[in-house]
Parts: sequence; structure tokens; C-alpha cells
Amino acid sequence: MRLRGQLLFVSLMTLVLPWAGCQYAREFESALRQSQENALADSAGAISRVIAEKPSLLVRDPVQLVSAAGEQDVYARRLPSFVTLDGFVGDWDINDNDLLSLPGPLAARYSAGIDATSLWLFVNVSDDTLRYETPATTDHDRIVIDYEDPAGTPQSLLIATAAVGRTAVRRLVAGQWQTEPGAQAVWEETGDGYQVELRMRNELVGARFGLTVFDSDSGLRSSTFAGERPGYLLHRLPRLEQALADFRFDNRRLVVVDDSGWLLAAVGDTRTSTAGNSRNYPLLERLFRQSIWPSRDPDTLREARQGRLQTGEVLSALDGVASSNWYSTADERSAIVVAAHPINVSERVIGAVVLEQTSDAILTLTDRALTRLLTLTLGATLLAAVALVGFATYLSLRIRRLSQAAELAMTPEGRINAAMPETGAGDEIGDLSRSFSGLLARLREHTDYLRTLAGKLSHELRTPLAVVQSSLDNLEAGELPEGTQVYATRAREGAVRLRSILTAMSEASRVEQAIEQAETERFDMRAVVDGCVQGYRDIHQDKTFELDLPAEPCPVVGVPELIAQMLDKLVDNAADFSTDGAAIRVSLAVSAGTLRLAVANPGPPIPRQMQGQLFDSMVSLRSTKGDTPHLGFGLHIARLIAEYHDGSIGCRSLDDPTGAEFFVIFPR
Repeated sequence: MRLRGQLLFVSLMTLVLPWAGCQYAREFESALRQSQENALADSAGAISRVIAEKPSLLVRDPVQLVSAAGEQDVYARRLPSFVTLDGFVGDWDINDNDLLSLPGPLAARYSAGIDATSLWLFVNVSDDTLRYETPATTDHDRIVIDYEDPAGTPQSLLIATAAVGRTAVRRLVAGQWQTEPGAQAVWEETGDGYQVELRMRNELVGARFGLTVFDSDSGLRSSTFAGERPGYLLHRLPRLEQALADFRFDNRRLVVVDDSGWLLAAVGDTRTSTAGNSRNYPLLERLFRQSIWPSRDPDTLREARQGRLQTGEVLSALDGVASSNWYSTADERSAIVVAAHPINVSERVIGAVVLEQTSDAILTLTDRALTRLLTLTLGATLLAAVALVGFATYLSLRIRRLSQAAELAMTPEGRINAAMPETGAGDEIGDLSRSFSGLLARLREHTDYLRTLAGKLSHELRTPLAVVQSSLDNLEAGELPEGTQVYATRAREGAVRLRSILTAMSEASRVEQAIEQAETERFDMRAVVDGCVQGYRDIHQDKTFELDLPAEPCPVVGVPELIAQMLDKLVDNAADFSTDGAAIRVSLAVSAGTLRLAVANPGPPIPRQMQGQLFDSMVSLRSTKGDTPHLGFGLHIARLIAEYHDGSIGCRSLDDPTGAEFFVIFPR
């Protein structure tokens, strides 16, 4: 990990302070919430016992309590007073998700509603083929309403039409369909079928209500019926809501549901309290609030769009176990506690009481302490983090400059640059920089000594070698005793080899001097390479030379004698590693802005670890020594000539056939 990252990690450890503050505030608020939750649960239990003592408040049917039978029941939501009969539900305050699917094979959905004077019904049917009522046909698309009047007498209504628009509703009387003046309907076509909106007076309907949709072309029907009688018509009970008015509080909402979760009564509203007392939290304070209670479910009591509550605490209460839970308000600025308690009559659960209350009072106490605590601790943490990151950045920049200087201390030519930054600093980085500078200075002196060692040795050894050579000449001029001639011959051979070594050692120095004194000219690289290869064929008659040249001349600026000398070194190297009769391939290729001169030969591949070192002085891969010494100066001289011409030299192993290729790339 980088130094800056390490110091940043250390600075983040100071976050334990605001974390501890959050834990303290959370525990404090949890205690207050638990107290409020217990109080609300006790209130819900007391209200449920009061309702249980008056079960008649829940009676709708003359002979039994309200008891839903699953999909048979139809729930009528409370509608606003401005609903008009027009065949659409845009004024019902509902959406497509609020429509219930009608049980059966047909694709039909419905919704029921009720206001102060009327019962409303909306039905949407998907039907590819519409068949309207005509005098000549008795089979047509229709909707039949089966219900019981307040006296419990079964009744039926028929909705069928010959055309879209307002249509009469007929009631079955003595086996005949007669117009019902207390009901009206509007039939409208849709893109995939039709929809019907029905309005009928409240006094026509009793406790039970059901509907059936008939499709004439398929002969299928869908209905809410699951037995002989229609299901119950469920809606909020004004008499029950009036009885619950005594339990109304400004910051509470009281809901009563039946044993299937259908909403029967609702008094009070927490929205007024929440909107009036909640403050406009700034962003920072909202973040603090989220840090204590990061996740809450939304308030589902107001989301019972289809008239049925089936939250966890409600289902638990309908199973006979009181339960409670916390939710968030719509604006997420406050929390709401919900407590549900079963209503037991004769050891039977006939419904549940659900109480909802906001936590504004608790938030007022905790938010102030929480905001002050977290602001101070987070401010201190942020300040420490910024200071440490800034310091780490400063140190990283200093170390990066030192690292870059160390990487550039040696040039590609092998020369040492001893200049290092931060040498005047008085800290540990300054000590390290001064140590590097001293080390590089001593290393530069040593490399300079090694670079000039070959020339110095060749200069110093030439005089003793001349003395040995002249002494051998004098000895051979006289008569040598029998048996000593062989030793004189060996001494002369050794002197010759020593002179070859001195010549090779001084060759690199001579090339450097020749480069410094050379004068460039514009010449044809193609002609130089062609002439050199013709000479190689005469010199290396045991080898075969293949030449690949471009068709056009290749003019460049440089020193042709040095190019020829460089090519000599590459070809000599290829010949040394090739067997008799092997083919050495010399090629010159032209590409965009460059010339590529390559010499390839069959033979052993180049070890990967040596490919970057072969062009250094006194480096050689030859494993055997002949009469002619090889000190590894040939490829080093080739690199010096290539770099003088602003080129680059390299090598690679060949796979088919096995061998090696040395190449030089020149700019044009």
C-alpha cells in the first residue's frame, strides 16, 4: 500500500469517535422508541377490548358477524365526493394496480367504491370480439350483478347495451328484466375490449354483493361467486367510525380491520401531525438520521389501495398475537410506530385494532444531541484526515522525485548521472538522497574506470609485448639448443594471441574516437549493404549468404564506413554461430519512416535472460575458445554505431528454423 494510502487508513481510524456517538444516540433513541411502542400497544389492546364488548358494531349481516370468505367478498373503497358517471375512473383516485382481477378464465378486472349516496362499480374486460345486444339475438356480452337488498332478498341487475355510451340498467322482476331507475351505467370501448362504470343508490344494496362477466363468443364467464350466495359487500362502517371518534388523537391514526384484513374503520391522521411538526431537515441532519436508522419499510397503512391490510403486524394480530413494527413516513423525515391487537369475541378473532403514531417527540430530543455530537466528531475526523492526506501527498511527491531520479540515474548508454534531488533536506529523505548521491558518484568513478580500462591496458601492455616480441626475434635469429625451439614457438604464438587481445580491447576506443571525428553524408544504404554482402561471400566461402533488398534506393544520412563496420560485426557474429554450409540471411526492409537492417542465421537460440546484455562490452555467449580470442566487443561496437545514427539495435530467437536474428532500425 502506498504511503498516502497508509496514512489515510490511519486517519480513518478516528471515525471510531462518531461511530461510538452514533451507537450511544441509537441506544438512547431505542429506549425512547421502545417506551412509545409499549404505550401504543397497551392502547391498542384497550381499544380492542372495548370493541369486543360491543360486537354489534361489526355486524352487517342480520345473522352473523362480518366474516370474509376470501375471493367472494367485494370491498368498496371510500370515494371522493366529485366522482361523475362517465365510464372512466380518472376521478376515483386509483391506478391500474388498484384494480382486482375477477376470478375465472376471462381477463377481467374490477374495483368498487362508495360515497355518501351511491355504490359505484368499475369493470374492465379484455375481449377481442364484442357482441352488442340486438333485438334479433339473445346471446351478447353482458355483466350481471347479484346482490341482496337490505331485507336479505336476492336481486339481479343486467348491464347490456346496443351501443357505447350511457345505458339503462335492468332488474329481474318476476322473470322479466325491467329498468331500474335507481341504477345507471356507461359502456365504453377500449383498445382491447370494453369497460363499464355503474352507479346505484346505497339503499338498494344490503350485506351481499357479487358480479359476473359473460363473454358470448367463447361462452366463458368470470365471477366473484364461489358458492350459492354472493360474497359480502365490505366497506368502512360509519357507525363504527363514529364509535371510535372518542379515541381520536392529533398524532394518532386508528384502524379496524376484519378477520381477513379488510378495512372497516379509520379515524385520525398522522399526516397532519407529521406535516405540521416536522422540521425541514438540512442535508447533514438527514444523513445523521440515516446513520441511526439506515433502513425502514414505508408506511403501508396508507398504501392499502385495495382496502386490505396484510402487513406483518396485522397478520400476526389476526392470528391472535399482538405485534408492532416501525415504518417511515412518505417524506422519510419521521418514523411511525404501528401496533396491532386482535379483537377476540368468544375465543374467536373477528378482527384487529391497528394504532399508528409518529415519533416526532422522540426525534426532537435526539436530533439535537445527535447533530451536535456528530458534527463535532466528524469535523475533527475530517480535519485529521485532510491533514494526514496532505502530509502523505507531500511525502509521496518527495519520494516519487527521488524514485524517478534513481530510475534515470543510468542512461541507456550506461553512463551514471549522480544528480539527486532533496540533498539539502534535513530529514530521513534528505539522508537517503545524500546516500544515493554518494553511491552514484562512486559508481560513476568506477564505471568510468572500467570504460577506459581496456584502452589503458592496451597502451600499457604494448611496450612489454614489444620487448617480448623483439627478444623472441633475437632468440630465433641465433641457434637455439636442441629441445628449446618448441618453447620459443609457443612463446611467439602466445605473444601473437596477446597482441590480438590488445587490438580487440582498443578497437572500441578507436571506434568511439572515429565516431567523434566522422563526417556524415547522404548515401544509399541499399548499395552499402549489397557491396558488403558480395565481399562476405568471398571471405566466408563455407557459408551461403541470402540477400533481400528493396527494389528502390534507400538514401540515409550517416557514415557509410561505420555502417559497413557495424554490418561486419553482425555478420562475423552470425558466421561464428553457424555451421559449414549454413545460410546467413541479410535483409533491408523499408517501412513508414524507418529502415530495418537484419542478419539472421541458423543455430542455437539466444537465452531470454541474455538478450538485453549481449550488446554490453565484454559479454559473449561463445562456450569454446579457438586461436582467435573473443572478448565480446563486436556487438558492443555495433551498438555504438547504431546509436550514433539515432538507431536502435536488438535481437530475437527464431523458431523455424531454430536460430537468431540481430536487427538495427534506422530513422529515415
